[in-house]
Amino acid sequence: MKPERKIQHNLLISLLLILILSISCFSQTSESNEESDVIPEQVMKQIVRKVLIHYFKPRSQKRVVYLSKNEIQQSWLPKIKGVKFQLLNPQQDRGTHHYTFRDFDKHTIGFGYGYSGSGFNGDIWHFRFSKQTLKIWKSDNEGFGSSGIDHGLNYFETPPIIKKQNQ
Repeated sequence: MKPERKIQHNLLISLLLILILSISCFSQTSESNEESDVIPEQVMKQIVRKVLIHYFKPRSQKRVVYLSKNEIQQSWLPKIKGVKFQLLNPQQDRGTHHYTFRDFDKHTIGFGYGYSGSGFNGDIWHFRFSKQTLKIWKSDNEGFGSSGIDHGLNYFETPPIIKKQNQ
C-alpha cells in the first residue's frame, strides 16, 4: 500500500472511531437527562429529613406533628426527642391542620401548614443533588400560599413554625 493511501486509510478509520464514540456518548447523555427529571427516593428522604430537622427541635414536652402522607413515607421521618410525626391519609387531612410537602419542580420543594379547607402557607426550599451530595437551602424571599375551598380568600392561619409570607 502506498504511503498516501495508508494515511487516508488510517484517517478514515480514526474518523469512524470518533463517530462511533460520539454517538455512544450522546445516547448516554440523553438517558441521564431523562433520569435527572425524577428525584430519587434516597434524595427525597434526605430532603424531608433536613427540612423537618430545620423546623422541629428536640423538646422536653411531647408534641404530635401531623403531616400529609402525600409524597412522603414513614421511614423518611427523622427521630427528634419529644416530637412524634404522624402521617395523615387523604381522608384525615381534609379537616385537620397539618404540614405538607409540595413538589414544585425538580429543584424546588415547598413545606407549608394549613388544611385543604382554608389553604396552605409555607416556605420554598431549593436543592441540588449529585450522586455524592445534596445541597438544600431555604429561600429567604420566597414563600407560597394557596387557597382551598374559599377560592381566593387571602386569609391563612399563621403556621406555628413557618413565617407568614409578606402579601
